[in-house]
Amino acid sequence: MAHLSHIKNRIQTIQKTQKITKAMRLIAMSFYSKLERQRSMLNNYRATTKTLTNILHQGQATIPAIYGAHSKAKPQPLIIVCSSAKGLCGGLNNNIIRFFERSLIATKSVKPSFITIGSKACAYLQDSSHGTIVEKIADYHLNSIDKLATTIVNHILTKKEPYTSVVIYYTHLKNFFIQTPRKEQLLPLVTTNEETGEAITVSPLKESEKYLWEQDPDRLGQALIRQHLYSEIIFALFSNLISENAARFIAMDQSTNNAHKYLETLNLAYNKSRQNIITREIAELSSSFD
Repeated sequence: MAHLSHIKNRIQTIQKTQKITKAMRLIAMSFYSKLERQRSMLNNYRATTKTLTNILHQGQATIPAIYGAHSKAKPQPLIIVCSSAKGLCGGLNNNIIRFFERSLIATKSVKPSFITIGSKACAYLQDSSHGTIVEKIADYHLNSIDKLATTIVNHILTKKEPYTSVVIYYTHLKNFFIQTPRKEQLLPLVTTNEETGEAITVSPLKESEKYLWEQDPDRLGQALIRQHLYSEIIFALFSNLISENAARFIAMDQSTNNAHKYLETLNLAYNKSRQNIITREIAELSSSFD
């Protein structure tokens, strides 16, 4: 009977866990659907801002603090590392941390400054000796990424000694079932491949291709660079959130299915044990009549 009670307790525990994973799966899908509806608008905004900024960058504006004129000075890189806002999203955080470590080893740069976003990134870099953390944001959500992006942009552009480079690490949603870590350089300005995030070489614009700006290109560039940084950081945080919810749905769905399979095994074991006990009791009862 003790064995039956033990199996029954395990069944009840797994059933409670299964209810939680089912609920979390539904919540993750709800958040994912909400983010997916806004995704195309953000992509259009980002593409327009990037196009205008790149046009100015290709020979029509000169902004030393932006285009790397400080490269001869002591390097002062800034790295923004984004992890998930919450846990229970499979290997999402481990993938971005491993990708970050490999990339950092490959660059062999001086110790950079860090802005960490998400509890996992904060905990990882706080316990490491990679560099100094200048900003630490443990939690964020859809309604806070606008304020968060503005804070980071202000930090970058108002620094007394400008950063020589700004790089962001985040998780890109390739499709619902595949989330890939990505590294993107924000400053100095480079043109990147939308699929891979890697820098590509772009030829300077011809005279016939250049835009005619009403404002001074250099002054306009100062305003556009703020929008460029803002849109890229918003896009990275948004990608991280939608990737997190897709990964959480997959993880919770797998957990729910595994719980269902485990319950079938335990129910079978419980019924077998119960039947054996009944059979033994009947045999003992029958033998007492002989």
